[in-house]
Amino acid sequence: MNNKSTIKKINQIEHIGTALAFLLFGVLFVAAQLMHPNIFRIDLSSNLSRTAETWIEHFRGQNLLHIAHLLEFICAPLLIIMALHFKNVLRKKSPVATFEGVWAVLIAAIMLIADKSFI
Repeated sequence: MNNKSTIKKINQIEHIGTALAFLLFGVLFVAAQLMHPNIFRIDLSSNLSRTAETWIEHFRGQNLLHIAHLLEFICAPLLIIMALHFKNVLRKKSPVATFEGVWAVLIAAIMLIADKSFI
C-alpha cells in the first residue's frame, strides 16, 4: 500500500468513528437519563439534606440506576472524541475559542468520569 491510500483509509475510519461517537452519545445519554428512577419527581429539599445512610438506601438494589450511571460513564470518552472533531473543524476559524472549548469539554468529561466512578 502506498502512503496516500493509507492516509485515506485512516481518514475514513476517523470519520466513521466520529459519526458513531455522535450517534452513540445521544442514544446512550438519553437512555441513561430515562433510566433514573423517579426522574419526573422533583424534590429538591430532600436531596440537599441527605445523609450517607439515606444515599445508601437510595442506591441499594437500584440495578437500573447503576446501569444508567455506567452508560453516563461510557459517554465521557465519546465527548472527548466529539471535542477533538470540533477542534479539527474549527481550528482555523477561531483558534482561541477552539482551544478554550476543547479544554472545557475535556474538563467536563473528566468531571463526569470522576462523578460516575464514585457512585
